Amino acid sequence: MLNGVFGIILNQDNQVLLVLRDDMPLWNLPGGQVESGETFEQALIREIKEEIDVNIEIVDHIGTYKKNDNNIKVRTYLCSIKQGIPEIKEEGIYLEYFNLKDLPKNISNKVIMRLRDLANFNGKIINRVEFGKNCIEVLESLDKKEIYGLEKWINHPLVIKKRQRGELRLDIKFT
Repeated sequence: MLNGVFGIILNQDNQVLLVLRDDMPLWNLPGGQVESGETFEQALIREIKEEIDVNIEIVDHIGTYKKNDNNIKVRTYLCSIKQGIPEIKEEGIYLEYFNLKDLPKNISNKVIMRLRDLANFNGKIINRVEFGKNCIEVLESLDKKEIYGLEKWINHPLVIKKRQRGELRLDIKFT
């Protein structure tokens, strides 16, 4: 497995931009894997351009998170949009800005942890081990009515294609 990187993008109302994933009905920060030869920062700029078609400026390195008992690291950065209007290009089906105090329930604990770290950020990079439920466990703990965007997700053409090809990362009970 590769290292990962995510960007926290806030609008003028201090709402955070989240992307509804295309492989499961879970909201996430834009970002992804660091490819061989890339720095975390290069990967973030590339991933955000690929996912939501905007050019960003990295404002601050908020935190570095170690995944449990392995050497995989995930970094989170506060970013601002330099150019473009966010729109889905890859790895998601919808995007939306959310109030930080009114996040959807179908979001991982790890994203919530990163957003809390932003709220408590004092200029010093936060280092911690990630913990909590994984994406599938979060979804399985929710009632279908609590999964914000589920109806859109189920009926989205890309999700239908992925379902037909067996590429979805979730239990069949959600479909």
